[in-house]
Amino acid sequence: MYSGVTSHHNKFISYAEPNYLNNQHQDGWQPLEGDHIKCYDNYYENITGYPFYGDAFYGGFSNVYIFNNVVVLTDPEVQGEDSPQGLVVGSEMSNAPFSNVVVAHNLIADYTWHPATGVGNGGSGSISFGSNIGIWNNVATNNGAVANGHPVFH
Repeated sequence: MYSGVTSHHNKFISYAEPNYLNNQHQDGWQPLEGDHIKCYDNYYENITGYPFYGDAFYGGFSNVYIFNNVVVLTDPEVQGEDSPQGLVVGSEMSNAPFSNVVVAHNLIADYTWHPATGVGNGGSGSISFGSNIGIWNNVATNNGAVANGHPVFH
């Protein structure tokens, strides 16, 4: 259980690897449940999975705040891959309880056709939505219309 964990003022820079191991992916940070998690003022470049993926696998999320991060895909190799997913909080379990999950004031650049942000039933599971869950005031530049700031999924 992640409880009271904060990641701030870090640089996560990856490099494209054309012969990456099969069925592997790269995430910046992937808590599997938790409360009081903050991810802010970080810089993520060319992460081929999720810069942040709150993955409700063992339990839900409460009081998760993802804000003021800069996420960019600068390498054409990475832009062309299937796996980049942006800042996402989703679920791999049934009826994962979510409350106070906020993704706000982030800049996501050059994600082309990849999702920039997402909160909700984006994984293989589902969510039991509580209060104050949302994606607000993010800027996604050079993103396709479909992938430009996914809404909250209900």
